[in-house]
Amino acid sequence: MNNTTVNESCLLPEADQPTGLTAPMRYFLAATLLLASLVGVVGNIMVIAANAFEKKIRSSTNLFLANMATADLMTSLICDSCLSFAWFFPAFKPSCLFRDVMGFVYFFSVDLSVVNSGLVAWNRYVLITKPLQTYNVLFTPTKIAMYCITSWISTFLLILLVFAYFRRLFRPPYILISVPAADMSDMVFFVVNIIEIIILVVAPILLTLFFYIAIFLKIRKVKERVKVHAAPNPNAKKLYRPSGKVVREITSYLFVLFLVLLVCSFPISITQYVHVLVTPVHPDVQNLTLVLAMINSSINPIIHTIKSQDYRNFFKKMIKSGCLDP
Repeated sequence: MNNTTVNESCLLPEADQPTGLTAPMRYFLAATLLLASLVGVVGNIMVIAANAFEKKIRSSTNLFLANMATADLMTSLICDSCLSFAWFFPAFKPSCLFRDVMGFVYFFSVDLSVVNSGLVAWNRYVLITKPLQTYNVLFTPTKIAMYCITSWISTFLLILLVFAYFRRLFRPPYILISVPAADMSDMVFFVVNIIEIIILVVAPILLTLFFYIAIFLKIRKVKERVKVHAAPNPNAKKLYRPSGKVVREITSYLFVLFLVLLVCSFPISITQYVHVLVTPVHPDVQNLTLVLAMINSSINPIIHTIKSQDYRNFFKKMIKSGCLDP
């Protein structure tokens, strides 16, 4: 491995920050992240509030989406705003701690979102392809809370285990976060990193794809036999039975969320591993993939607004009234 790819220093070079970017590009990326931060903070708070105050929205699927929104809120509130500040003010020299915290929050948030995407897909899979009794047993309010808490604890511990090897983190000279992609010659670090990737990334993505493929095949094969379509509140006395068109629309909407997460998050991971293990990647490419990854947290509320009538109605009510009506 090229030893120059591992930056032992926690500080960026003394030159303009981030190195390799022109001032217009730097300010453009900073403004983009600032806008993403504002949209992400407001949008994700509204998604969480919708589940907290609107009983109609408080379904098992939407509770998982609210859990995902909480993870996105961390990225918007911490990563997007702080990185935007660092780019607006080149004189600011990010410390080792700053870059490690940004990296930890980002990877924790993304991995948590991937895990929650898997939970959403599993929820839909059981709902549409299994008997209603099975769904009601697996997705009681207590078990939903347990799934959410477990996703947070397991993701936090695995990411913490990887980031405990701070000396092994890759601190690229051109972007402002640390990434766990350095010094694969350390077998312990390599094994821990691979385990984290398999458990929090590869397995949830493969399972999510399996669930959605199974759902779409089921809908296509026996549309008229699907008796349960939406994710009802486990405490509901009546079973809501929408049309087959509603089933496809809801499932497609959730699948879009999953695809957007992949499109936004994968480029930065691929770019940094290529930069460390194969060949140096241009600074502009590194920073563009970083911004793409960060703005994912602000895209989800926009998708909710466009694709979900319930969320759209609640958001309109909040905007018009200026307050939350329980």
